[in-house]
Amino acid sequence: MRSVIAMVALVAHYPVAQAATLEEAVTAAQTRSHSVGMVHQQRIIAQAQLGQVRFSLLPSVFVNGSYTVNQFEITMDPSEWIPEEFAGAFGEGTDPTIIQEKDYFAANLRVDQTLFDARTLPGLKAANENLAAAHAAEQRAERLMKAQVAQMAYGVQAARDGTALAKRGLAMAQVQLDLADARKDLGGSSRRDHLQAQLALSKTKRDLRSAEEYQADLELVFSQLTGFERNVPLDLKVSLALPSSLEEALSQARTQRQDLISARATEASAHAVHRATRWSFMPRVTASFLTNYTENTMFTDESLSWMGLVNAQFALWDGGRTRAQKSMERAKWQMATHGAEQALEKVEREVEQAWSSLARAKQAVEAVGLEVSLATENLALSEAALSTGGASWVDVERSRLGLQAAEMASLRERTAQRMAEVGLLVATGQY
Repeated sequence: MRSVIAMVALVAHYPVAQAATLEEAVTAAQTRSHSVGMVHQQRIIAQAQLGQVRFSLLPSVFVNGSYTVNQFEITMDPSEWIPEEFAGAFGEGTDPTIIQEKDYFAANLRVDQTLFDARTLPGLKAANENLAAAHAAEQRAERLMKAQVAQMAYGVQAARDGTALAKRGLAMAQVQLDLADARKDLGGSSRRDHLQAQLALSKTKRDLRSAEEYQADLELVFSQLTGFERNVPLDLKVSLALPSSLEEALSQARTQRQDLISARATEASAHAVHRATRWSFMPRVTASFLTNYTENTMFTDESLSWMGLVNAQFALWDGGRTRAQKSMERAKWQMATHGAEQALEKVEREVEQAWSSLARAKQAVEAVGLEVSLATENLALSEAALSTGGASWVDVERSRLGLQAAEMASLRERTAQRMAEVGLLVATGQY
């Protein structure tokens, strides 16, 4: 009784690992991904650039303060400039004027505001579109990472199922070898049949080792991608909402593909920059307000003063720099236009290819399902004929290998169909 209690306590102390869902794996991989992290920082940069353009519409305020200590005080006494023969005409004279205090505090406040700049609004439009492009690129990177994780997870699960099939094949080969040993002892089996059973067992052992090695390789990659344990169970029961027709898939791709949205936003941003350069010949008008405070008042008794000014700057000639800038920005806009059109063609091509791949994968799954049924029936008939002498161990082994090959083909085709479904979702922008 005590041993049973100890076993129950041991099982409770080491709980069974819970299966990881696809969404959990995607979240973990996106957190660890360097590519997703880099595009996220690019989106932050684009957002900061938009903030800079917006702040240019607001006034700039500068405050400056200083405390000065001079070596000596400087005064000016006008009475010293009057000749002695005329000094009596000015009475007792005037008080000396301090033109440099020994020490004093000074401060000023300056406010600058742009009143007119024809490039401001197009620049704001360009920054907004640049942020939209960066945001779309970030979402595209996240969705591609999701697709990569999904495909890797299905690959890992397929490799585990393949290992399980290889173990089943090994168990079947061992049973057949045991039967061959028994028939040999009874004198009902030839040496050749026994050798065939031994060869079959050796081959299934090699197949199992190969399947386990392939499974270990995929689990290692999946673990590095997500940070999960290599032997974590996977829960991949996820329903995928696939488009019902090629036209629907193309329509979804044109509106949901984030790389296409990013290319269009980049084109709009380049067009806005081009418009800004076209208006660069217009004058730039600014206004400033400046107020000063100083304890070194010199010739006035007012320590606080202010002034305002309006400035208009118009470039009559800049050596052709503006013209060259216009040409360069127009070329960038045309390049962005070609890039957006090329992206649309690429998206449509990828959607059609993904749709065709999924159609072929479905046909392959149907065909291999029939193969598994036929191989199963063929193995049953061979085993039944073996006991009556109508078939040899070679026939049974050939039938067993045919069933195992059909089951492995079925596993590969079902995995390929799932991969094709994910590929179609990637092509349409849902992944």
